[in-house]
Amino acid sequence: AMDDGQELMSTNGNAHGVESIYDGIYPEDEECEAEILVDPSSNVPLKVHSVNFSQLPQLASDHTWIPPLKLTSGEASVVNKEGTVLLLGRSGTGKTLCVCNRMSRDRNRYAQQTNGSSSSGSRDVATVPVPPQPGSIRTNHHTGVDNIHQRSFRQLFVARTQRLCDYVKALQVNSGENVNHDGVKFLTTSTLAEDLRVSLEQLLNTDSDPPATASSQLSSSFASAQHQWKARFHISYPKFLNHIWKTLILTAHTHKKSDRSKGKLDPLMVWTQIRSFIKGSYQAASQQSPLSYEQYADLPKARCRLDGDTRRLAYEVYVTYEEYLHDRGLWDDMDQIVHIVGLIQLQKLEVGGPTVWYDRVYVDEVQDITQAEIGLFFLLTGENCDAL
Repeated sequence: AMDDGQELMSTNGNAHGVESIYDGIYPEDEECEAEILVDPSSNVPLKVHSVNFSQLPQLASDHTWIPPLKLTSGEASVVNKEGTVLLLGRSGTGKTLCVCNRMSRDRNRYAQQTNGSSSSGSRDVATVPVPPQPGSIRTNHHTGVDNIHQRSFRQLFVARTQRLCDYVKALQVNSGENVNHDGVKFLTTSTLAEDLRVSLEQLLNTDSDPPATASSQLSSSFASAQHQWKARFHISYPKFLNHIWKTLILTAHTHKKSDRSKGKLDPLMVWTQIRSFIKGSYQAASQQSPLSYEQYADLPKARCRLDGDTRRLAYEVYVTYEEYLHDRGLWDDMDQIVHIVGLIQLQKLEVGGPTVWYDRVYVDEVQDITQAEIGLFFLLTGENCDAL
């Protein structure tokens, strides 16, 4: 399709509805498509690309280059909306595309600000102490003030799987974006947690005593730094199901077999309660300990849909599970996240304020992320509520 004699419109599907694994990045100053066109082969939004006539030779000769996508007006409004955005939608509706465009827009805006072409008064960049990037070692405590003219704009994209991280990075690389530098990270939640934990323990020198100003709860994070955070001691859901639920828990709770047969107890349901509320809630991370039974039982129905009796049974299973982990030196993801939150709080006490690890954090498939992890992302931005 022709557009004012200047632009050639093309779609990235074929007769079988097979799409490229890469999408282009939408330039902010282009016009938007007013409506969503539906791909009849797969019943998802049709991706429409913009190609100038001058780019046709590149399109024909470079099979890795994908022209920029034209966004709908709704997608463009999401990309350009200020502050923190929660984007909901089913698969194939363009959520990841919006994330990629938002990352590009934020980088361009930062470049304009550092060049003095923006007078925005919003808190777009950090003016607080900045630590080394995760995975690096800092030998001296940093007490200076971050200067936006002395460093690059730091962005973090987080997802559960490495495949999605690689995909989002490829989207930007193949559209001409320069993201192959330390200023832009594409990390899984597990890799991020491991890098942060190692960096913070080295940063705070956890072999020594905690700062005198640290509270007793935060000081416990120093004690747990001696924990063996090795992969072979890590408990995931498959291990919970096959090695704990099917043996220890079912044996320990045989008198409640009738409850299980009625559907009151299910391994995935119990694991979700532990991960989402008892150990993985932001309340648990903030207080540096799992929710007590009273705290868990008092959660409002709108937040936890289980009735009181089922909550009691789930908490009993949690207690058995936690004793099993403690006795054998095992750990799960929430143990590490709570530990990291504690270390960041200790660092805050040490430097006298929040520290900015990343200027912007972008999270895909956030439905798989716990409250504690979202709280951690917030802390990584220097407690900037507009940076997620």
